[in-house]
Amino acid sequence: MVWSWDRYSREGIEGAFRELRHLEDHLGAAFWSLQEPFLSTATADKQQRELLLSIVAWAARWESQRKSERLKAKVKTKRNRAESLGQSARWGRGRLASEEEIAKVRDLRALGRSVRAISAAVGISKSQVQRISRDSPQGTVA
Repeated sequence: MVWSWDRYSREGIEGAFRELRHLEDHLGAAFWSLQEPFLSTATADKQQRELLLSIVAWAARWESQRKSERLKAKVKTKRNRAESLGQSARWGRGRLASEEEIAKVRDLRALGRSVRAISAAVGISKSQVQRISRDSPQGTVA
């Protein structure tokens, strides 16, 4: 039982059907959404459920992508504003890495340095180093 589909998964249509197949075939469980009872695998008509699940799953993924784009734009704005003032941008309790620090992380990562060593050398958190490494353009990080 979940509150709504978008709280359960935002993987899109393929992910939605994969999740339901896993629940039913491998776990022997039925799916029930409190906000969308028409998606229930126990009581809803299969054809209707498939059609509506496609729409709901598509909308959940679309909403997730838009939210991600808005947050990335906000980070970029904060970073640019802070750099124009000669400061480090703040985000939550910590600070955002500058463009120079991001480039340095990518260079050190390409040389095979560890996350801990890069964090110490650049002066940013290990989680930021990991995030920058994960989000690097293709070919920059091994």
